[in-house]
Amino acid sequence: MLDSFLPTGCRLRPARTTDKAALHHLLTQLERELTTPKRSWVLRGSVLTGVGLLLAWATIVPGGRTVLQSFLLPSMGIVIAVSMLLPLLLQREWAHYWVIEANGVLVACAKLQRHGSYSVLFDVYVLPEWRQQGVGSHLVRHLGQQATKPLYLACLPARLPFYTRLGFSPIASKTLSPVLQYDLGLLTRSGIIPLVLV
Repeated sequence: MLDSFLPTGCRLRPARTTDKAALHHLLTQLERELTTPKRSWVLRGSVLTGVGLLLAWATIVPGGRTVLQSFLLPSMGIVIAVSMLLPLLLQREWAHYWVIEANGVLVACAKLQRHGSYSVLFDVYVLPEWRQQGVGSHLVRHLGQQATKPLYLACLPARLPFYTRLGFSPIASKTLSPVLQYDLGLLTRSGIIPLVLV
């Protein structure tokens, strides 16, 4: 649907299966912005250290090479299988995404997951060159209207003013159910703030 509140040429619509690649690109960009460089290097360093220790162990310990081959090949198979299945698992999720496209190119996305008595907003992302133009605000407002209230989301402290301007309020993590805490990523990510729109 074309909307006068969006920049010229922009359109808000539900994601389609043909959007998979472009939506994946937006979500990859989002993850890059959420992952601090330090965290990324720590992860890479940990993986390289682990591989190095495993190879050293395999060459020093008698029979280590056999164990390594017995362990490494199945592990690689699991990684390959998961990487092949992940797109299929994500395929079921496309129906929950909304996108804003500008002249046929996706510039923003968000995922609205509706439950019986509440909703959760995930993966709100706008390409940097499209920020400060009302695109993100329009997307969040629209999904707020579609949502079963209350609507929950979690954000980084830097994004708190954006969401409070749209009517969201911080909420104490301990007041949320364990399932909702898990859904919002409060159990696995530090430094994020749970918010609610009633």
